[in-house]
Amino acid sequence: MKNYEAARRTYALLVGYEELGLKPPEEKGKEEEEKKSKKGRNPIATEYKEIANNLFVQGNYKAAAELYQRLLLESPDDVYAPLSYYYLGICYAGLGNYQKSVESLRKVVDKFPQSQYAPDALERIGIYYWQGLEDLGKAVITFREFLEKYPNNRLAPYILYDLGLIFTKLESYKQAKQEYLTLIRNFPESPRAKQARERLKEITQKQKKGREK
Repeated sequence: MKNYEAARRTYALLVGYEELGLKPPEEKGKEEEEKKSKKGRNPIATEYKEIANNLFVQGNYKAAAELYQRLLLESPDDVYAPLSYYYLGICYAGLGNYQKSVESLRKVVDKFPQSQYAPDALERIGIYYWQGLEDLGKAVITFREFLEKYPNNRLAPYILYDLGLIFTKLESYKQAKQEYLTLIRNFPESPRAKQARERLKEITQKQKKGREK
C-alpha cells in the first residue's frame, strides 16, 4: 500500500494537475519564446532538446535528464536554457529526487525571471516542497513568493487554494479562511472559487465542533 501511495503521489505531481488543483503549462507561450532567438543557435543544442523532449514524453526521465544536462553544458546561455532547467527539474521529481528538482527549478526563477517558464517553475517548487519533501513551511514561503511576483497569473487562484489546504492541515483555520476568501474575491470565475466556498463551510463546521467540546 505504501508503494502504491508513493507511486500515485509521484504521478499526481508530474501529470495530475487537475488532482492537485493545477493547470498544465501553456506550451504555446513557451514555444513562442523559443522562436525569439534563432540567430546563432547551437544546432547541437537543438538536437539535444528535441531528443530530450521525446524521452521526457515517453517517461524516460533518467535519459531525458542526462540530455538536458548536456544541453546546458553545450550551450548554457541558449534560448533553450530555461526549458532545460525546467524539464530537468520535472525529471528529477519523476525520479523521486525532489531536492535536486527544486534546485533546478529555482535556477529558472533566479536566472531567467522573464522566461515563460519562471512562473510554472516557481509553482512546481512549491508543490514539491509540499507534496514531495513534505516541508510545509517552505511550501508556504514559495507560494507567497509566487503571489507576490505573479499576482494575476493563471495559476494564482490554484495557489491560493493550495495555501488554504496547507493552513487547514496545520489547523491554522483563520489563515486558511483568509486564503479562500482572497481567492473568491480576486478570482470569482475560477473553478477553485466554488471549491473554496465548500472548504470555508467545512472549516466553519470544524471550528463549531471544536467549541462544543
